[in-house]
Amino acid sequence: MFVPAPFSAVVQDIFVQDGDSVKEGQKLAQMDIRREERALADARKTLSEALQRLDAPDSQGHAEKELAPLADKVGEAEERMAQGTVSAPFAGRITELRAQRGQYLKQGDALLEIAEQGALEIYATVPSTWARHLESGHIIWVYVEETARSYEAVIARLGGKVDPATRSIRAYARFTGESAGILPGMSGRANFWPPLKD
Repeated sequence: MFVPAPFSAVVQDIFVQDGDSVKEGQKLAQMDIRREERALADARKTLSEALQRLDAPDSQGHAEKELAPLADKVGEAEERMAQGTVSAPFAGRITELRAQRGQYLKQGDALLEIAEQGALEIYATVPSTWARHLESGHIIWVYVEETARSYEAVIARLGGKVDPATRSIRAYARFTGESAGILPGMSGRANFWPPLKD
């Protein structure tokens, strides 16, 4: 999954590299938060002034109405400040850096890509006629070219449509045992057992 920039700003620092393993909550990047710091200082100043007016003898409670929205603005500014530190949403592995130090990103632009460890999914394109034979729990063996090894996997589900041009459908599977060394994007072939025929 892509980890997005929380708001439009310059990337101040990136603390990971492509291929790094990270823990959930680990600091990945820091956005430039000087604008957010100014907004927080302004919000606190405005709230402080409203509190002083409330203490004045002739306030007659008018400033009291201002307090709730001003306190909300302070809370929002503090939240944006905290968002400037981008952390890993889960334990995983960095698969691609999409930004670099000093680069300006708009809100939602991808900072980097992270893959969840232990949750790699396999997909195989199979003839659509196999759909009547394949079901959740069907065992397959996956030969991965990059590792030159075979791994046991189990069918999790079938795709939601058939490609009419190739008369094929996607079958999705997950590893059932050891899958160390397998990285997203590796390729190979699936062997179905028992063998399936059209």
